[in-house]
Amino acid sequence: MRSWSLIGAALVAIAAGVGLADDAGKKPEGKVEIAVAAKTETLDEAVKKNKGKVIVIDFWATWCKPCVEKFPHLVELHKKNAEKGLVCMSASLDDADDKEMALKFLKEKGAAFPNFLLTASGKEEEKKLEDRYGLEGGIPHMAIFSRSGEKVWDSRTKKKEKEIDALIEEELAKK
Repeated sequence: MRSWSLIGAALVAIAAGVGLADDAGKKPEGKVEIAVAAKTETLDEAVKKNKGKVIVIDFWATWCKPCVEKFPHLVELHKKNAEKGLVCMSASLDDADDKEMALKFLKEKGAAFPNFLLTASGKEEEKKLEDRYGLEGGIPHMAIFSRSGEKVWDSRTKKKEKEIDALIEEELAKK
């Protein structure tokens, strides 16, 4: 079984609302600029930093067909609920060699929220991912955290998309 690190030294930062400039220097609507950040913020640090907001984390990979099919829903959740206090994040389990493919996918999907490329690691890091996020190796996998930072759901408990959306709405309604 492949194991993954929480460290994610290759944090993929996608700046929300930043467009790619055209030849005239104007930024067209609807485009997203992607840059690999020089910082090494971990997924755990990003979750802690966003305490007070509802957090949805999607674990995915470009080689996972169900992940690719479900990813646009995460982008829509972000667009619909960011103003209400929802923070969406994604954590790619693609190999480091496939980073460019993952970046291209994120750009194409307009993933204007924090995105992480998890790096291969050992059993200790794998255990942390399992304990904190419920990730037991299978993807697609999602975890939802309340405003208090408590995990309220992960994909080990099966829910339909509408049920997940309802849970997110319920958590957002809590102040």
